[in-house]
Amino acid sequence: MSHEIDTTNNRVNMAAAHGVNVWWESEGFRPNRVDPSAPIEEWRAAALPFEIKKANVKYDVVLDCPPQSESERLTGANIARLPMRQDRDIDSHSVLYRTDTGDYLSTVSKQYHLHTIEQVTLAAARVVAQGGYQMATVGSLRNGKEIWFQAMTDRDVNIAGERFNRNVLLGTSYDKTTLSYSMTTDVAVVCNNTLQAALRSGANVFRLSHRNVFNEAYLVGSLEMLGAQQERNAEIIEELATLALTDSGRREFFDEISRHVKPTTPPWADSSKTKRVDSESWAREFYRAQADALESSYQYGPGGVSHRNKVDSRDGTLHGATQAVYHWVDHKLLKKQDGGYKANYFQKVNGLQGNAGSIKRAALIKAARYGGIDLDVELAA
Repeated sequence: MSHEIDTTNNRVNMAAAHGVNVWWESEGFRPNRVDPSAPIEEWRAAALPFEIKKANVKYDVVLDCPPQSESERLTGANIARLPMRQDRDIDSHSVLYRTDTGDYLSTVSKQYHLHTIEQVTLAAARVVAQGGYQMATVGSLRNGKEIWFQAMTDRDVNIAGERFNRNVLLGTSYDKTTLSYSMTTDVAVVCNNTLQAALRSGANVFRLSHRNVFNEAYLVGSLEMLGAQQERNAEIIEELATLALTDSGRREFFDEISRHVKPTTPPWADSSKTKRVDSESWAREFYRAQADALESSYQYGPGGVSHRNKVDSRDGTLHGATQAVYHWVDHKLLKKQDGGYKANYFQKVNGLQGNAGSIKRAALIKAARYGGIDLDVELAA
């Protein structure tokens, strides 16, 4: 099925708030309906009544020629031995399984850190409580290999001629296909197709690799404050959209923002790999490439001045420059779902993890100061 909703134990492992449209819903196949203001524990019980755990990897072997002891070898005793069965462990790997059925989900290395359903649940609860949001959907996909939580901010507004994201989304996978993440999105997630669309188009993105211990504060990022800050943000965005920025001023703005990212390791100078390119010249090339990437986001990112769905308020304004920074951070600096970096981009961006939100804040603060706008509250990224 294209929705790929988990139906383990002959139940629909998904919950939706009353009033949320679920396209695949039919008689005998419905999500569990939950009050949007119900405690997060009730949502989890309705959609995710299990946990994910790790277990040691074991395998059975049959030795057709079992080893002999030294005395047996010298005396020739027990030469015609029967095959021997043994149970052995693999110390370097573990398996992930779901606790309600014991079903296998994935094999992982010892470097893999499990981000449990309980941990993601608590992170979602923190966002909902602090932001004053209401739950929309929670679900499990592909027999428990991926989970998500989505809440509504209830602030669907148009600012400076464009619509801004109204939902917050958190989730992770247990088959190594997706990093743990949080973001804002306009997409209402009710199945695998809509989840993938949200992951491709989300903003305010924070991703956490399973090579790192679960970090609720990092994963939540600025989402828990999003609701309270949106009104002030809207006022600031409207002001930025009225402030002109020349081409040279925009390049200077992008040059300064790019300095928030550390240069990658200089490449080898030649094929012998005995000497690297001079670090200073490499840094200049690195930062020039970042500024070029920012300009590309300004021109061709969704809503950009050369995009087919151009937003007029971005053309030649500080608002357009800050939105370019947001797109650059979310879609050019951060990793793909599989953990690899974008094609045709630098192989590694040092020092980025944990700084994505601060780069966005730095861009907004710089733009506001340039335009003489008073930032009387701490702004969301």
